[in-house]
Amino acid sequence: MSYQAFISYSHQESASCARKLHQALVRFATPWYRRRRMRLFLDDANLPATPSLWRSIEQALSASQYFIFLASPAAAASIWCNQEISFWLEHKPKENIILVLISGTIKWDREANDFKWAETTAIPEVLKNVFTDEPYHIDLRKLDPAVSTKETAFNQKLAEIASVLLDTPKDDLIGEDLRFHQRALRLAVAVILVLLIASILALWQWRQATIQRDLARQRLSQAIDISEKMLFDIDEKLTGVAGAGDLRRTLTYDALSLLIELRKEAAGHEDLQWAQMTAYYQKGNLAMRYGDLDEAEEAFLKSQQIAEMMVKNRPEYIEPYHSWALSYHALGKVRAQQHRFAEAYDAFDRAKQLVDFILEDTKDDEDALLLSLNIFQDWGDAAYENREFSLAHKNYIAGIELSERLAEENPEDAEYWYLYALMLDRKARYFPIHENPMALLDVREQTADILRRLVKEFPGVTKYRLNLSVAYEKLGDVAFEVKNLEGAGSYYSHAVLNLQALYTAEPINNLYKKMLAVNYGKRGQCFVQLGDFDNAMDLFEQEYAWLQALVSVDPENRDYEIFFILAHQHLADLNAKTGNIDDCKKYYQKAIKRARSLLKKDRQNKQANLLLAAMRVDYANFLVDVNSKASHDLILRTTDHLEAWLQEYPQQEEGWLYLAQSRTNEYLITILSGDTQTAEIIRDQVLKTIAGMSKDSRKKYAIEIDTLMKKLQF
Repeated sequence: MSYQAFISYSHQESASCARKLHQALVRFATPWYRRRRMRLFLDDANLPATPSLWRSIEQALSASQYFIFLASPAAAASIWCNQEISFWLEHKPKENIILVLISGTIKWDREANDFKWAETTAIPEVLKNVFTDEPYHIDLRKLDPAVSTKETAFNQKLAEIASVLLDTPKDDLIGEDLRFHQRALRLAVAVILVLLIASILALWQWRQATIQRDLARQRLSQAIDISEKMLFDIDEKLTGVAGAGDLRRTLTYDALSLLIELRKEAAGHEDLQWAQMTAYYQKGNLAMRYGDLDEAEEAFLKSQQIAEMMVKNRPEYIEPYHSWALSYHALGKVRAQQHRFAEAYDAFDRAKQLVDFILEDTKDDEDALLLSLNIFQDWGDAAYENREFSLAHKNYIAGIELSERLAEENPEDAEYWYLYALMLDRKARYFPIHENPMALLDVREQTADILRRLVKEFPGVTKYRLNLSVAYEKLGDVAFEVKNLEGAGSYYSHAVLNLQALYTAEPINNLYKKMLAVNYGKRGQCFVQLGDFDNAMDLFEQEYAWLQALVSVDPENRDYEIFFILAHQHLADLNAKTGNIDDCKKYYQKAIKRARSLLKKDRQNKQANLLLAAMRVDYANFLVDVNSKASHDLILRTTDHLEAWLQEYPQQEEGWLYLAQSRTNEYLITILSGDTQTAEIIRDQVLKTIAGMSKDSRKKYAIEIDTLMKKLQF
């Protein structure tokens, strides 16, 4: 990957200035919807911990077209800066050195055709006798990039540097930057109007909830301040915040309505056309979060149609192609969730064709490369869910190879390493835990290693720490499956520590609460297997309390309800082991009641059906010695429920295992009653159920099946 420039500076004196200048340059004359216009290398301690740090810097210098030296006395004395300049002079043209004076002095001796070294304090002596004519330098000593990147004098200086890097006249760049800035301001006006209206609604709706109301004001203020991001920022800032769902929808939908009206009054106005397309796209994203797939599809279709129209109007303009590809990609995700897989594949394919077209023109287009990764990931996920494993494999491999290449070519770019970690998580699907647990563990460790490094370097970036928590949880799952209970407990503990850090920073985020509860439960299961029932009970009670609170706040959330049912099951199983019969019965009965209630609302819910079956099987086992008749009745209900459900959804392999377990329990009770003839019929049904399972499922559930076969020999 090439760079327009390498920025050399003193870490001791100029780190803050270098970062701010870097940010200002990459965003100069850049539309708000693009990540950056130019690529600059800045060693801001983000380089990987390679065996040779200097080798990484050499690679960046070799890949750079220009060398920007932030001249200062500290930089002139820096060993690193001198080494970087020496390398440049040996391998690159001296004419491509750009001097930016930030402190100290630069004086030129016209007679000697060299710097006046007695008076020059900001230039290292390695540049002695290098230039035959006075090199032009840009003086930033009286300007602070932190004050305002839109301040006129500073803008002029930015344009001077950018004009060299982009080989574009300075005046053209200033005009372009002003045009983008004015467009952002015009669009922001529409959003501000919407936000003001929405703020009134928010105050009225949340008068009784001080914390939520204060948060809404804070988030609304942020959305106003970060006007360049506009609609995209609203959903991002309020995601996961308790009670903010309605506000998110109100803000986006009101903004959309207002922008559509403005579009009607100013037909053909490009800015509002962009705004309308953006609003529809964000409306689709929000609808997907709510699970309203029909509404999401309609919004993405409109976004796609507007983008297509903009391409036809200006086929030479590359930006609408990005939006067109984004809309098709989003349509693919919606249709995959609707299980319209052929249509989803078609949408993904169209998106990929548009991305490939963009990359033909600009092979290093960062937005297009990132979209390619997302397409590979989501197309692979859709194919995997549809059990088209060769297609899933093809997309995952392409995504892994691309993300790995981008990470290696951009070792200083944390985002590429993050995307590589996400793609490695897909790679883990090639190693089923029952077939190759060590290979699976190795891939999971690779993912966690990358995320650990990112969290260490960027402790304030939420998504890095959140995904590290998920990585630890998945490592714990692997360790638990292979009976490494100490290791599993350690991984779950690390997940909890990271989640507690996130929760401390944002205590009203319900996602962190749910994840904490889940990891408390998993850690508790480790203690159960180790025989430490006291610690297990403490953790299960914490799990139960957290999920009870979440369910009371959001009773319609199916995810919370499923995990709350699991918390009941954990407490019931533990009380069964400790001989606490009354509490065991109480928790089993509550769990079964909640699962049945959930199935009345959502009969197709796979997790609820499997949970209900599992709990009935466990409860029936518990009741065998307490109340054999009740146990038998429960087994019959479990068998009837599973047979009916599996007739409709025969591909649910885990359900067949539970059916075999339920019939085995029925066989044991029938044997005890003395009815051997009926028992033999039931035994044959169990064997037929097991034989009907796929070879892979029989291997996956080998331990459970072996237990059933031993019971059938009774």
